[in-house]
Amino acid sequence: MIPESIGTRPVWAEVSLDSLAYNMEETRKIIPSSTMLMAAVKANGYGHGAEMCAKTFLESGADRLAVAMPDEGFQLRAMGIEAPILCLGYTPDYLYERAINKDISVTIYHESQVQGLAEAARATGNEAIFHAKIDTGMGRLGFQSSKESVEVIVRAAQTEGLFLEGVFTHFAVSDEADKGYSHDQFKKYMEVVEAVEEHVEIPIKHVNNSAGIIDLPEYSLDMARPGIILYGYYPSVHVDTSRIELRQAMTLNARISHLKHVPAGTGLSYGLTYKTERDSI
Repeated sequence: MIPESIGTRPVWAEVSLDSLAYNMEETRKIIPSSTMLMAAVKANGYGHGAEMCAKTFLESGADRLAVAMPDEGFQLRAMGIEAPILCLGYTPDYLYERAINKDISVTIYHESQVQGLAEAARATGNEAIFHAKIDTGMGRLGFQSSKESVEVIVRAAQTEGLFLEGVFTHFAVSDEADKGYSHDQFKKYMEVVEAVEEHVEIPIKHVNNSAGIIDLPEYSLDMARPGIILYGYYPSVHVDTSRIELRQAMTLNARISHLKHVPAGTGLSYGLTYKTERDSI
């Protein structure tokens, strides 16, 4: 049956909230009970609808939420979601005050961010909560694994108005069969963490993504960040699928507009780039 709300095009997606909840509950089963879960709902909940995904995950075992951009966090707050939210990506300095006022944690990965964030905290009269990201081999945002980076993170943590809530990194190839690179990334991460902890406390240490949660449970630490598995998909064919059963949450539907029979060798559409190999419908 075609929903009345689809508008003029007979194409629609159906999202099973039961499947979303099931995947969260199954994820919870394979991590230590002391490990928090930060559900990734970036990109409109991987296209499934951020609001209903966030609320379902929080009701099913998630402790926190992760977004990629600050506006995604602002939208969740406007939807009435009060759970802790971390923006994993870039937050422009002109949005620092808004992020602080909306109680959204920001990610820092360069010393140039520290002063602006501290000034925003003073301007709002509220504490700015931040997580420091370490680039251990992903090649994207993140402090380099160096003594200088440790000094910046410690200095930021000791800056008035700023609160270092966590330090994290992101695995690049944890979904591959060979975990050597991931082990090397974790080693680099822990070297930075241990150096920082000589000076300040790190309440939340987190590295594991979906593949890490499945294949590297020993790295779940204080918190893990499941993403694709919450929506019912394995990160790759190389992870140990026997560790967790998933249910695909979304189905895409369309009404067939035309059917016809054509003989073998019929070219289709512009350029006739595809030709049927047999009599086909």
